Amino acid sequence: MRGASCGTVLLFLLLGSAPLQGQRGRMVPRLPAWRPPPSVGVRGGHDFDSEQFALGVQVRLPVAPLAEVLLSGDYYLGGDTAAWQLNLDLAAGAMVPGVYVGAGAALARRAFLVADTHTFPKRTKLGLNLFVGATLPPFIPLPVRPFAEARWTQVSGFDRQFVVVAGASVYLGRPPPHPTR
Repeated sequence: MRGASCGTVLLFLLLGSAPLQGQRGRMVPRLPAWRPPPSVGVRGGHDFDSEQFALGVQVRLPVAPLAEVLLSGDYYLGGDTAAWQLNLDLAAGAMVPGVYVGAGAALARRAFLVADTHTFPKRTKLGLNLFVGATLPPFIPLPVRPFAEARWTQVSGFDRQFVVVAGASVYLGRPPPHPTR
């Protein structure tokens, strides 16, 4: 009985390790990693902390199939604290098509509270960004790419900013066909 079991296991090992006729010498073709071309666009938003509206521009530079470098700049309109902010971010695609998350650096120029003098002089400071956004999934072939983001910026350990932006980008060049088509 024991010899039959060993023989059966040996037979399965030999048959399982030998390639079948259809498998011999065949390679499975791999699809190239798809990514869209760079894009540029305009954006507008609202800063809920200072109650100001923003207008800006954005450049998206794909660096991997699910990763993009985002360069953006916003100018805040109205009030005595009108200011600007430049962002350098890395966005990664989430598990849901069209949704992305990211983080990066901010260079912000606006009025910051000086605690001991209770004044608000304008200063330029570095900060950190966290954001989540949504855009059209890449398999929807449109030349314009609308997007919306919720962005949190922390500057100098005490000044926080929550901004919701929306805009549209256009591709610089023709996107290659997506591998799912």
